[in-house]
Amino acid sequence: MNKKKISIFLNILIIILEIIGLFLSVKSLGTNVFIYYTQLSNLFLLVTAILYLFKDYIKSRIIDIMKFGSTLSVLITFLVVIFVLGPTTNLGYKWLLLEGANLLYHITCPILAVITFLFFDNIKIKGFKDVLGAFVFTLVYSIVFILLNIFGVLEGPYPFLMVRSNPIYESIFWIVVIDGGAILLGYILEKIKNKI
Repeated sequence: MNKKKISIFLNILIIILEIIGLFLSVKSLGTNVFIYYTQLSNLFLLVTAILYLFKDYIKSRIIDIMKFGSTLSVLITFLVVIFVLGPTTNLGYKWLLLEGANLLYHITCPILAVITFLFFDNIKIKGFKDVLGAFVFTLVYSIVFILLNIFGVLEGPYPFLMVRSNPIYESIFWIVVIDGGAILLGYILEKIKNKI
């Protein structure tokens, strides 16, 4: 089986798993599904996997950048769950990784997305401008939800976004670590993609 067919198969698999994950998320969270980065990043991946299937007909570099961005965003989801939410909350790894949509959204789809993007998708990305393009989704989420927390419209939904109750140094630390880490991850993905 050639790379193009494998890419199509994996993107269809991602679409199916994302739809199942969305159904499970809406069932358990209702309308709150749209406040979580996890849910939004996976919805972004669903949309870009669908668009990628029509890439030969649309012929726009925007699809490449969006696919890069959605892959980056679900990789961030995976890493934040493993290295931030797991150790700093009482949710527990069993719930975070295995319960409901979490198995799909926190593990399966991020891993599939990275493998598909790096090894099989016919996507051309090059340079720091494309890394910043991929980072836009995460940046917009950060800005919107920090502002919603500052103005008291929303609390969280993640502990590191609770800027009204966290000390200022802690909020700055998390912004630098997560957003700076996102740019670094994007840079690493771009370099790996262009070496394979």
